[in-house]
Amino acid sequence: MEIKACIFDLDGTLLNTLTTITHYVNRSLKNAGAETICEDVCRTLIGKGARNLLERALQQVGHEVDDFDAFFRDYDDTYNASPDYLTEPYHGTVALVSSLKAKGIRIAVLSNKPEGAVRPLVEKFFGDTVDVIFGGKPGVPLKPNPDAVAPVLSALGLTAAETAFIGDSGVDMQTAKNYGAAKAIGVLWGYRDEAELRDCGADALAETPDDILRALKI
Repeated sequence: MEIKACIFDLDGTLLNTLTTITHYVNRSLKNAGAETICEDVCRTLIGKGARNLLERALQQVGHEVDDFDAFFRDYDDTYNASPDYLTEPYHGTVALVSSLKAKGIRIAVLSNKPEGAVRPLVEKFFGDTVDVIFGGKPGVPLKPNPDAVAPVLSALGLTAAETAFIGDSGVDMQTAKNYGAAKAIGVLWGYRDEAELRDCGADALAETPDDILRALKI
């Protein structure tokens, strides 16, 4: 079946947000009286949503907070106030999205990052080239749960078999397999390594954005 849309992960796939995320995690850790973490550690904690990230960051530094919800809100509110701080697109990703759009491919972004940060980031860096934007919401499943993709497919008006899923992590490859994407493409410039992408079912690997076009054969 012809691929009519590409669903992209955001962090580590379209945008380099590692420095940004580390900055805001460390700000919240400092506010809680905890030690901070380095980018290399933060890289390993990203991928299953902000709440999971913060829980793992606290575990990493061996610190407990009396009110985790308040700790999370401190992070979330501060991040949402300036989500583009220290963030930039990976080289070639803006051109990739524009090229896909010009070829008639619809574009969606599905991230486990809270939607309050996802939407302004996508709109700032990719303008109106992205048709559908979804981030994490309370009470809504996150990737790799296939239910996370259902509203994206509904908004696109397409079946799973008409889409390709592109991401940088095992969670993304599992997501693609779980919902039945026509193709799971793992990018090698993000936060996880080739072994994880292969182990989790990547159908193709991309060293550059142009490799995605070749993998899609368009």
